Amino acid sequence: MTLVAFYDLRVGPVSFDFVVFGIKAKMEAARVGAARVHFVIVPGDGPGGFRDKSAFYDQHEARWRFWNILLPACQLLGATFTYAQDWGQAELVASGSGDHCWPPDWRRQTLKNRPHLIGDVIADSRKGELVPRLDASTHARRKVREV
Repeated sequence: MTLVAFYDLRVGPVSFDFVVFGIKAKMEAARVGAARVHFVIVPGDGPGGFRDKSAFYDQHEARWRFWNILLPACQLLGATFTYAQDWGQAELVASGSGDHCWPPDWRRQTLKNRPHLIGDVIADSRKGELVPRLDASTHARRKVREV
């Protein structure tokens, strides 16, 4: 079974918060017995398909963050991903998979329940739950040792 985790760019920022979301998804996968995690990243309705964070960065930086933070994080988490064109395509991924979809409000995410915040991971860790780690490739570790 695969856990299909939906990251809604109307709610989730294009930042390292995606790593927290990914860790939470991996923890949920362990809870439900899923062997894999597949992220479905769904564009938002703001500039460039991202949540409007123009007070902090523009859509060009958001696009850079998408390609240089979110997608590489999928690899570090050992997960696959789909960058959906819209929610219609995301729904097709969900309906065709027969797998476990997450978070529980994956269809209608809001800023009220933000699965990209770290608080739950800390609480679960304090209860003794295993927190997944990022796994850099052998090549990446080799390059770091060269420095």
